[in-house]
Amino acid sequence: MSAVSKAVRYLLITRPRQENLDRKTVFNLIGRHGRTSILLHYASVIQDHERIVRHWVQEEGWEQAIEALNRQSSLALYYRFAAVLMRNCPQATVDSWTRQPALQPRRLIPAMLQHKPSSDGTNQAVRYLRHVIDVQDNTDAAVHNLLLTLLARGAPHEPREKGDAALLTFIADSRPNPRTGAPCYDLDYALRTCSANGRQEACIRIYAKMGLYESAVDMALHGGDIELACICADMAEGNTSLRRKLWLKGARHVVETKKDIRA
Repeated sequence: MSAVSKAVRYLLITRPRQENLDRKTVFNLIGRHGRTSILLHYASVIQDHERIVRHWVQEEGWEQAIEALNRQSSLALYYRFAAVLMRNCPQATVDSWTRQPALQPRRLIPAMLQHKPSSDGTNQAVRYLRHVIDVQDNTDAAVHNLLLTLLARGAPHEPREKGDAALLTFIADSRPNPRTGAPCYDLDYALRTCSANGRQEACIRIYAKMGLYESAVDMALHGGDIELACICADMAEGNTSLRRKLWLKGARHVVETKKDIRA
């Protein structure tokens, strides 16, 4: 070990008062001698957590970078390194996020949009969004809209039926915003998104949530889903004349398409 390295090690071991050392000089001194372990130790002593995380990111030590994040409390560092960690180590990154409830999910949206689901269809962004909505009771419309978007798009190689089921469950079970009584996601946006992704039953359910029962029944009948059309017709409970009109529309469709008066 060189004399300089010995001197640096002595300074760190004796833990001098931080103000007695010029940080830039110490880092340059350690860096010139390639003493990475000493450099990281000094950064830890002076709580320069950003330098530690940046070092591991540059070394592509994703797990070590996440561990360094977990050992400190600055939310700013989570946001700063969110995108690169989500691209390269999504599962561990989401594990880290879920252990930090003070994070604002809205600020992590750009990082989540860069995530690509794994070959088995697992989407870590969906996992995190479900956590903040179901466990942390998040009511941010942007968060709910993003989850709906990801569910409507589905994952590559995911069976269509599985994607439909996940989306319909989200629409059906989504808790209302306590301030407005409406779903936390934007209904107009949800309708456009589901339509663009060919999620027909989801569109019908959203029409019904919007109180547009006639549109819901028409779309269900057009798709040949008589049972769903009947369910939507029954939702117009407060309007007897509309409910009667929708049931007659359904009956007429059955007669005209199936030629079955009894049905």
